[in-house]
Amino acid sequence: MSAWAYLRHYLNLKILYSVLTEFTTVGPYELNWETQQYKCWIAQYITFALLASLQAVNIFWFFLIGRIAWRFVFDDRLEDERSEYDEESGGEELEGDERGKMVGDAMDGAEEFGKLDGKTSAIEVESVGARVKSRKGGVDS
Repeated sequence: MSAWAYLRHYLNLKILYSVLTEFTTVGPYELNWETQQYKCWIAQYITFALLASLQAVNIFWFFLIGRIAWRFVFDDRLEDERSEYDEESGGEELEGDERGKMVGDAMDGAEEFGKLDGKTSAIEVESVGARVKSRKGGVDS
């Protein structure tokens, strides 16, 4: 964590400060297309803007990494925050006939392309959640 802070924040802030204060003093400071010298006032602004954008992304990542580390050290519950198919809320919105029609359509499409081998149930064809659950060992295929 300290290496991240040093390499991604301290050094980057020193470079940003250097772009503001020393950019004009190192090397030729001119825009000359024939000699391919492109270091001029607009190059300084572009360089600073791109490096500042990178610093903003690094600050966001540092916040996320710090939040994960804080929860790991000080919070007892360790759970995955990423979104995943929620089986309880997956199919209640549809009425029985609508759900049956969707399952039938999914099975017809799978049979048409030869992906349904007779052992696969309609629920496995229908939902991503069933495939995730089967990969995690919840449902035997």
